[in-house]
Amino acid sequence: MTGLATYGGHVPVLLDQVIASLTPRDGDTMVDATFGGGGYSAGLLDAADCCVLGLDRDPDAVRRGQAQASRWGDRLSVVEGRFSTLEQTVNEQVGGQVDGVVFDLGVSSYQLDEAHRGFSFRHDGPLDMRMGADGKSAADAVNHLDEAELAGLIGRLGEERRARAVARAIVAARKEAPI
Repeated sequence: MTGLATYGGHVPVLLDQVIASLTPRDGDTMVDATFGGGGYSAGLLDAADCCVLGLDRDPDAVRRGQAQASRWGDRLSVVEGRFSTLEQTVNEQVGGQVDGVVFDLGVSSYQLDEAHRGFSFRHDGPLDMRMGADGKSAADAVNHLDEAELAGLIGRLGEERRARAVARAIVAARKEAPI
């Protein structure tokens, strides 16, 4: 696919399967509900003379996509939003009717590679871990939630069996200094 290098070399691992399943045709309207690096969008746009609406919660991904959209003319538009509001966004952006949708769920390698996002284990950065720019950061949670709320969060989202012990250790550590 020629468009992949345009998006920072992001190579989606299931691109061939997605193209085969969605079978984009000229004139179709497709949605990349988790735009990320834009690899699926580029693949769809290369496969047919279709239009793609890219949606991402991450404002950095949207900026990268909008900067590259000129390559595709009016065939690619990238907007900020959550896929939980997909129906509303599609209605607003393309009038509601689409021919296919792709979701690439999970954290983006861009988010892992950029220390300032707070997801990296390899690079020091702030304890942020937000997919978008809104809401409270991970630092807010570990420094302000009470022990029971913190244990619930760690157990539910982190699937940690020893969530209570971890929460207890965090609360003890933050008495010494903010985390």
